[in-house]
Amino acid sequence: MNTTTSDQIRGIESRDDLSFTRRDDVGRLVNWSPPPYSPSEIWADGIETGKGFFREIVELARHAPEEAEQAILQALSASQGFEHGTGFSNRGRGIEHGFSQAIARAVVYGIRSKAMKASKEVTT
Repeated sequence: MNTTTSDQIRGIESRDDLSFTRRDDVGRLVNWSPPPYSPSEIWADGIETGKGFFREIVELARHAPEEAEQAILQALSASQGFEHGTGFSNRGRGIEHGFSQAIARAVVYGIRSKAMKASKEVTT
């Protein structure tokens, strides 16, 4: 599996820049479009790819925290049976969506807090 390089991560300023999103044939953003599953896929490679996706979100949070929150929410929702992008098929419940939304908000808050703390340490 491909992993995201440092140079690719530095250019992430919107969800369009994430390696796991794409536009469909009419231009709508498909928020969760990871590489297709392969039966020969190695579990550990998938874990590294997932960690690379998260590094992309960390960079996105530096530029657009609301976009980063949405990216996390969409990724979590995709695993719960929601289908965003090419059509919305709500096979989950609002409870799961609300839970995912709260996790996404907390993660972005933590990312930004850590970045601000690091920035203050550098300037002092």
